[in-house]
Amino acid sequence: MLNSNESKNNADLEVEAPIDAFRMLLDGVPETCSDEMIKLYVVLILNPTLDDSFKIEEMRRNRRRVQLRLNKKLQFDEIVNRQKKVPDLCGSSVLFSQTRLPNTIRVSELANNCSKELLNLYFSNPKVSQGGEIKSIKMFSYENKALITFKNYTKCDDVMSQSHIVCENTVKLEKYYGPIEDEYFREEDEIESSQMLLDSSVSSSSSKFKQKSLASYPQLKSFTSQMPAIDKTKLVISNIQENISLQQLDFYIQLITNRGDINEINWSLEHKSKLIIDFKKEMDINRILQEYKENNLNNLNGKPVQIETVNVTRTFVVLVKGLKSNHKSIANLTKLDSKQDEEEYHPEMIPATRDLLDLYFVNKIRSGGGEVEKIERKSSRYWLVVMKDQRSIKEILSRKHVIDEKPIKVFPYFDNFGLPYLFKP
Repeated sequence: MLNSNESKNNADLEVEAPIDAFRMLLDGVPETCSDEMIKLYVVLILNPTLDDSFKIEEMRRNRRRVQLRLNKKLQFDEIVNRQKKVPDLCGSSVLFSQTRLPNTIRVSELANNCSKELLNLYFSNPKVSQGGEIKSIKMFSYENKALITFKNYTKCDDVMSQSHIVCENTVKLEKYYGPIEDEYFREEDEIESSQMLLDSSVSSSSSKFKQKSLASYPQLKSFTSQMPAIDKTKLVISNIQENISLQQLDFYIQLITNRGDINEINWSLEHKSKLIIDFKKEMDINRILQEYKENNLNNLNGKPVQIETVNVTRTFVVLVKGLKSNHKSIANLTKLDSKQDEEEYHPEMIPATRDLLDLYFVNKIRSGGGEVEKIERKSSRYWLVVMKDQRSIKEILSRKHVIDEKPIKVFPYFDNFGLPYLFKP
């Protein structure tokens, strides 16, 4: 009979995840190859008898990789043999490989002050989280998420069976499938960049010196660079015709956003045919884009329109001189072209110098800001301010600002949208 110490040691042993019999990974798929072409190719290999009950339940694409989840178990050896008799996919040789059940979860929507140590304490405690012994934790502080790998793969299902509040935030958990995930590609890219730097350094060395071992070079840490994340509260629609009716535009926006709760909509000053939708809460942007493609929603009034995402920004615009706002806001579409008086913004003149704005927005108590990376004067009326930490932008935009007893306006700046119409001279 095992004593308590032996039982604990057995519980802490690493358990290799078994093969997932319902999933398959395709590597080397050309990015120009359509989803329909991939499905036809897969069915030809995986379902040669054309069994009507065979279904592809999920297909995920990322760069040149595709992951499939099927409704039936796979016989891998048979698949490999059948693939040899089938032509290449879009002129490219595709590698089929098996995947294991995941032993890693992605934890997102973490609080800014959440640390690796705290996550370790929480998810390794089975009484609190249903978790267990942790193999590794990778933090992505810039994106407020982490990858947690358990020694026992079964802990993934255990922890995902309940909701979790960490650092006073309800966090989101997802299973992490390695080679198909964005984080995995980033790590591959950084390893490749590291190897290129290494090769360059070795080739430039004199032949009389021995080649250094890989261990002698400083290793690049994974995920050190700040990768831009998509802003899930914004969408840009472009190529809108000038003569489009307000009602038709209203119906179209409601259709593509599935009647999402919209805060406001602004037209672009620099790109006349663009507008940006600001939602009151985060939306499932991937679902919106998928439905946009699947339901052929790329036409408005017989003309092609385009939906674009925007990255979470570190830049905002400061309006420093008065004007009477006459921007096209679709908080109420029926008032778009009416000549109603909109809210006036009329400070006589804010003595906005670079130093004054720097001192104001670096003051977290006054402005909600933080460390400023750059301030650029664009005209006598507005400045662009770039913060070092994008997380301070949300706080800045949520506040009303007063400098020298006069109000100023701030607005997020996105490269593919530009200035909002309210900045019209």
